[in-house]
Amino acid sequence: MKSIFSSRRFNSAAFLCLQHDTKVMRKYYIGIKRNDEVIYVRDSVLLKSGPRRKDLPFVARVSGFWEEDDGKTLLRTLKTFS
Repeated sequence: MKSIFSSRRFNSAAFLCLQHDTKVMRKYYIGIKRNDEVIYVRDSVLLKSGPRRKDLPFVARVSGFWEEDDGKTLLRTLKTFS
């Protein structure tokens, strides 16, 4: 299951969590394509909570996708609902 970044991206400044004075530029994406499915920012997704069948999934909303400095790692911000 390989994820592919959306071709539409933009650069924006972000503050690092542990170092509030440090500002870095990140490449943000509006969505990713995974297999035949496209997931965009502000979409709701189901996340597995465990390997067993009776583990209930979490519902989350995608807040953002961005790329690490190495250019290979995709990160995302999710807001979960309880």
